[in-house]
Amino acid sequence: RVASHRFIKFVTGYAYIYTAIEGMGFCTAAKATFVLIMKYPAQIYINHLVQLILKLLMSVTIPLLCGMICYFWVDAKGKPDGMYGAIVTVVLAFFITRIFATVYEVIIETVFVCSFRDRDLYGARHTPPSIRVAFGFEAAVKEETAPLVKRPANAPTAAPSTRTPAETSTHVAP
Repeated sequence: RVASHRFIKFVTGYAYIYTAIEGMGFCTAAKATFVLIMKYPAQIYINHLVQLILKLLMSVTIPLLCGMICYFWVDAKGKPDGMYGAIVTVVLAFFITRIFATVYEVIIETVFVCSFRDRDLYGARHTPPSIRVAFGFEAAVKEETAPLVKRPANAPTAAPSTRTPAETSTHVAP
């Protein structure tokens, strides 16, 4: 039961990202999430491992540092029982840190989805070079650094499009 709840929560999180990025319905976004899971299971595992490490580091170090600062500050003022203030500070800092850690988790997932959608649909040409290298899109980096082919000055240019914005949408179904 717990595993199924966690899996549904996991799929729902990615489906919300797809809904925000692509503007698709939730069920279509859930299907796109399953496709993503099947295509890149190792990368998803690595992303969650990175999220776990960041969450643990942030959830331990920041509250403890805040508690220590509070304790030494109260102690320097000559007030008794600085430990009570430090404990309250650690608890509050923990909850605030968890909120920020959740934001980082969503950012990591969103960058992952955007980068791999760009790789699948456009050959990673919209992904910044540093992220291409981090995700292992070396072929795309080599393609970008290839010398540009200049168009001759007398070459014809494309005629302006007469299509409506709805017809020129870049949305591609998964």
